[in-house]
Amino acid sequence: MGAHAGVVSEQTTILIVLGKTVEVATMDFTEKLRLHGQADENRYFAELDRKLIDAMHEKQKHEDEVLKRIQAENFDLNNTADAK
Repeated sequence: MGAHAGVVSEQTTILIVLGKTVEVATMDFTEKLRLHGQADENRYFAELDRKLIDAMHEKQKHEDEVLKRIQAENFDLNNTADAK
């Protein structure tokens, strides 16, 4: 008992395996190329998003460090002024 296949359309293939009919969806070549291109594009923009998020985190870290230095300087100036 083998498998017999019949093509219904470019998108659907009917397989008869062990007396049971199974419909299998297939893709044509242009659809595969389109999906491959879309996957490449998704990977490119995901990498770009990761780089932008990393840059935003670095900027936030730098700004936090600057703010801490300013607050420390202001604290020192206030303590110096109070001591006089």
